[in-house]
Amino acid sequence: MARTVNIRADMMCEGEATLVAFEGADRGLRITSRITGSHPASTSCSPYQEQTLRLRTDGTLSWIYPSGSLSAKLRRVGDPAAPVPRGMAGEWQGTTAQGEERTLTLRRGRVGTATVRLAGEHAGVPCVWENTLGGAEEDTLTYGPDRVDGASGPGCAASAESLRITAVGDDAIRVAPVGEPGGAGRLYRRAGSD
Repeated sequence: MARTVNIRADMMCEGEATLVAFEGADRGLRITSRITGSHPASTSCSPYQEQTLRLRTDGTLSWIYPSGSLSAKLRRVGDPAAPVPRGMAGEWQGTTAQGEERTLTLRRGRVGTATVRLAGEHAGVPCVWENTLGGAEEDTLTYGPDRVDGASGPGCAASAESLRITAVGDDAIRVAPVGEPGGAGRLYRRAGSD
């Protein structure tokens, strides 16, 4: 069994894939999957039917979902226990497009459990949002849609956007919604650096 995480601009689907058959080194594995979690919970993810995984000569996996005409090239996430680079973990500060200050905290951990927390005021109310890590590739992290943390005041709402966070040197990160054209996003600086 393998754990799966699929991220779209407005949702993250977690699941488990089960081996159906091994077709040999040339044809790979046939698997099927079931959904174990949908984020946000109000959005229902659909499981993929039979899929194929094949190891490529460059060390990546080729994923094919024939009935949906989908395919992807999959890469290892580095250290599976903590794919968030050590230099990106910690506290960052920035502002929203509306000028509201935010503190962003990146935590290390596994895909599906590591989180990013975003805290600040919205319309004068203290809010805390949390997103779950769905993927990591070098200095780029992808998180599923946010949810409002229980520590938030009344009136705080989730944006239902998945995030892409990219390191910009040692003291800055760029935070952008996954579906944003060009991925310009907002720049956050390490807390305590000027």
